[in-house]
Amino acid sequence: MTISYATEYQVSDLGETRQVAKEIAAVLLSRRSGVILFRGPLGAGKTTLVQSICRHLGIRDTVTSPTFDLLHQYVIEELTVFHIDGYRLSDPGEWEVLDLPSQDELGFIILAEWGSILQADYPDRLEVDVELTDLSGETRRIRLQGIGPFWSHQVREWEGVHARGI
Repeated sequence: MTISYATEYQVSDLGETRQVAKEIAAVLLSRRSGVILFRGPLGAGKTTLVQSICRHLGIRDTVTSPTFDLLHQYVIEELTVFHIDGYRLSDPGEWEVLDLPSQDELGFIILAEWGSILQADYPDRLEVDVELTDLSGETRRIRLQGIGPFWSHQVREWEGVHARGI
Protein backbone atom coordinates (compact mmCIF):
# COMPACT_ATOMS: atom_id res chain seq x y z
CA MET A 1 0.00 0.00 0.00
CA THR A 2 1.35 3.43 -0.98
CA ILE A 3 1.39 6.13 1.66
CA SER A 4 -0.13 9.35 0.37
CA TYR A 5 -1.24 12.66 1.87
CA ALA A 6 -2.44 15.83 0.14
CA THR A 7 -3.23 19.43 0.93
CA GLU A 8 -3.96 22.44 -1.21
CA TYR A 9 -3.55 26.19 -1.16
CA GLN A 10 -5.35 29.02 -2.88
CA VAL A 11 -2.75 31.61 -3.83
CA SER A 12 -3.86 35.02 -5.02
CA ASP A 13 -0.58 36.50 -6.20
CA LEU A 14 3.02 35.80 -7.12
CA GLY A 15 4.17 36.48 -3.55
CA GLU A 16 2.05 33.65 -2.17
CA THR A 17 3.25 31.35 -4.96
CA ARG A 18 6.84 32.20 -4.02
CA GLN A 19 6.08 31.35 -0.39
CA VAL A 20 4.97 27.85 -1.42
CA ALA A 21 8.17 27.54 -3.50
CA LYS A 22 10.30 28.72 -0.59
CA GLU A 23 8.95 26.02 1.70
CA ILE A 24 9.46 23.32 -0.92
CA ALA A 25 13.02 24.52 -1.58
CA ALA A 26 13.86 24.51 2.14
CA VAL A 27 12.90 20.84 2.39
CA LEU A 28 14.87 19.96 -0.76
CA LEU A 29 17.96 21.71 0.57
CA SER A 30 17.77 20.09 3.99
CA ARG A 31 17.25 16.65 2.49
CA ARG A 32 19.81 17.16 -0.33
CA SER A 33 17.54 15.28 -2.74
CA GLY A 34 13.97 15.00 -3.93
CA VAL A 35 11.66 14.44 -6.86
CA ILE A 36 8.81 16.79 -7.67
CA LEU A 37 6.40 16.18 -10.53
CA PHE A 38 4.37 19.17 -11.75
CA ARG A 39 1.02 18.91 -13.51
CA GLY A 40 -1.42 21.45 -14.84
CA PRO A 41 -2.67 22.94 -18.07
CA LEU A 42 -0.51 25.13 -20.29
CA GLY A 43 -0.07 28.55 -18.73
CA ALA A 44 -1.12 27.49 -15.23
CA GLY A 45 2.17 28.49 -13.64
CA LYS A 46 4.23 25.30 -13.43
CA THR A 47 7.37 26.94 -14.82
CA THR A 48 6.90 30.00 -12.61
CA LEU A 49 6.75 27.74 -9.56
CA VAL A 50 9.86 25.84 -10.70
CA GLN A 51 11.70 29.13 -11.30
CA SER A 52 10.88 30.29 -7.79
CA ILE A 53 11.96 26.97 -6.26
CA CYS A 54 15.26 27.26 -8.13
CA ARG A 55 15.81 30.81 -6.85
CA HIS A 56 15.23 29.62 -3.28
CA LEU A 57 17.65 26.74 -3.88
CA GLY A 58 20.29 29.34 -4.71
CA ILE A 59 20.37 29.00 -8.49
CA ARG A 60 21.28 32.36 -9.99
CA ASP A 61 21.21 31.30 -13.65
CA THR A 62 18.19 32.23 -15.74
CA VAL A 63 15.74 29.35 -15.35
CA THR A 64 13.60 28.75 -18.41
CA SER A 65 11.37 25.89 -19.40
CA PRO A 66 13.33 23.20 -21.24
CA THR A 67 10.45 22.58 -23.66
CA PHE A 68 12.70 21.97 -26.65
CA ASP A 69 15.90 20.93 -24.84
CA LEU A 70 13.90 18.57 -22.56
CA LEU A 71 16.41 18.97 -19.71
CA HIS A 72 18.33 21.78 -18.06
CA GLN A 73 20.84 21.03 -15.31
CA TYR A 74 22.05 23.36 -12.61
CA VAL A 75 24.74 22.61 -10.02
CA ILE A 76 24.80 24.29 -6.64
CA GLU A 77 27.07 23.18 -3.80
CA GLU A 78 27.47 19.57 -4.98
CA LEU A 79 23.75 19.32 -5.64
CA THR A 80 22.53 18.77 -9.22
CA VAL A 81 19.09 20.06 -10.15
CA PHE A 82 17.43 18.44 -13.17
CA HIS A 83 14.67 20.61 -14.64
CA ILE A 84 12.69 18.56 -17.14
CA ASP A 85 9.82 19.40 -19.44
CA GLY A 86 8.21 16.20 -20.66
CA TYR A 87 5.41 17.84 -22.65
CA ARG A 88 6.76 16.51 -25.96
CA LEU A 89 7.69 13.04 -24.63
CA SER A 90 5.10 10.32 -24.96
CA ASP A 91 7.05 7.06 -24.94
CA PRO A 92 8.77 5.81 -21.76
CA GLY A 93 11.87 5.02 -23.83
CA GLU A 94 12.26 8.69 -24.67
CA TRP A 95 12.77 9.43 -20.98
CA GLU A 96 15.64 6.96 -20.70
CA VAL A 97 17.96 9.19 -22.75
CA LEU A 98 17.79 11.77 -19.94
CA ASP A 99 19.86 9.38 -17.75
CA LEU A 100 18.24 10.51 -14.51
CA PRO A 101 19.54 9.32 -11.13
CA SER A 102 17.77 6.58 -9.20
CA GLN A 103 15.61 7.25 -6.13
CA ASP A 104 18.29 6.07 -3.69
CA GLU A 105 21.03 8.40 -4.93
CA LEU A 106 21.75 11.58 -2.98
CA GLY A 107 22.79 14.96 -4.24
CA PHE A 108 20.10 15.47 -6.87
CA ILE A 109 16.76 17.17 -7.26
CA ILE A 110 14.35 16.47 -10.11
CA LEU A 111 11.79 19.13 -11.00
CA ALA A 112 9.72 17.60 -13.80
CA GLU A 113 6.96 19.47 -15.61
CA TRP A 114 4.66 17.01 -17.39
CA GLY A 115 6.60 14.26 -15.62
CA SER A 116 3.85 11.85 -14.56
CA ILE A 117 5.57 9.04 -16.44
CA LEU A 118 8.30 9.12 -13.76
CA GLN A 119 5.91 8.03 -11.00
CA ALA A 120 6.97 4.37 -11.16
CA ASP A 121 10.67 5.25 -10.96
CA TYR A 122 10.30 7.53 -7.93
CA PRO A 123 7.89 6.05 -5.38
CA ASP A 124 8.74 8.73 -2.78
CA ARG A 125 7.92 12.04 -4.44
CA LEU A 126 5.94 15.24 -4.26
CA GLU A 127 3.28 15.81 -6.91
CA VAL A 128 2.24 19.41 -7.49
CA ASP A 129 -0.91 20.28 -9.41
CA VAL A 130 -1.26 23.91 -10.48
CA GLU A 131 -4.56 25.25 -11.76
CA LEU A 132 -5.82 28.75 -12.57
CA THR A 133 -9.02 29.44 -10.66
CA ASP A 134 -10.10 32.82 -12.03
CA LEU A 135 -10.15 34.73 -15.30
CA SER A 136 -7.57 37.30 -14.16
CA GLY A 137 -4.84 34.66 -14.23
CA GLU A 138 -3.63 35.57 -10.74
CA THR A 139 -5.46 33.16 -8.45
CA ARG A 140 -4.27 29.57 -8.49
CA ARG A 141 -4.94 26.38 -6.65
CA ILE A 142 -1.74 24.56 -5.77
CA ARG A 143 -2.31 21.01 -4.61
CA LEU A 144 0.59 19.21 -2.96
CA GLN A 145 0.40 15.44 -2.72
CA GLY A 146 3.13 13.58 -0.92
CA ILE A 147 3.58 10.03 -2.18
CA GLY A 148 5.68 7.69 -0.07
CA PRO A 149 6.74 7.99 3.56
CA PHE A 150 8.94 11.10 3.46
CA TRP A 151 6.80 13.35 1.29
CA SER A 152 3.50 12.25 2.87
CA HIS A 153 4.88 13.19 6.28
CA GLN A 154 6.18 16.51 4.93
CA VAL A 155 2.84 17.48 3.35
CA ARG A 156 1.06 16.62 6.61
CA GLU A 157 3.46 18.94 8.47
CA TRP A 158 2.85 21.77 5.99
CA GLU A 159 -0.87 21.36 6.40
CA GLY A 160 -0.53 21.64 10.17
CA VAL A 161 1.48 24.84 9.87
CA HIS A 162 -0.81 26.39 7.25
CA ALA A 163 -4.22 25.15 8.35
CA ARG A 164 -5.79 28.24 6.75
CA GLY A 165 -3.62 28.55 3.65
CA ILE A 166 -0.37 30.35 2.94
